[in-house]
Amino acid sequence: MKRKLSRAFTIEYAIVLMVIVIAFTGLLLSLAMVTNNYSKAYEEYLEYKRDLDALGDSFIGGESTVEELRGSALLAKHDLTIDDASVDAETLIVRHGTNGKVALTVQLSSDGAVIRYIYGEISAVQVP
Repeated sequence: MKRKLSRAFTIEYAIVLMVIVIAFTGLLLSLAMVTNNYSKAYEEYLEYKRDLDALGDSFIGGESTVEELRGSALLAKHDLTIDDASVDAETLIVRHGTNGKVALTVQLSSDGAVIRYIYGEISAVQVP
């Protein structure tokens, strides 16, 4: 009698253990899918920042003028525009095309040294 009773508990324990293993497997799979989505979003963010830096670096290095940068493929790729206030050779302002927010602001001194390199807009307090 005692042997039959212990077999019944063994089957129940096996079923409970299988349920626990399946639950943890589902949890791990859902965690892997969520982190994969975050990874893809972060990869797109880094690509966007890299392309903004490419625009800023070519402006700082004197490789491209503001007018030459307006025709850049990087602007079309990320739906960016160069602000009309960037007509002088000392300031570059790149804006998002969809909402008009400033994405990158680069200010150079008259001798070509970098004064400011800011992702986003320069607040009114910081402008000299």
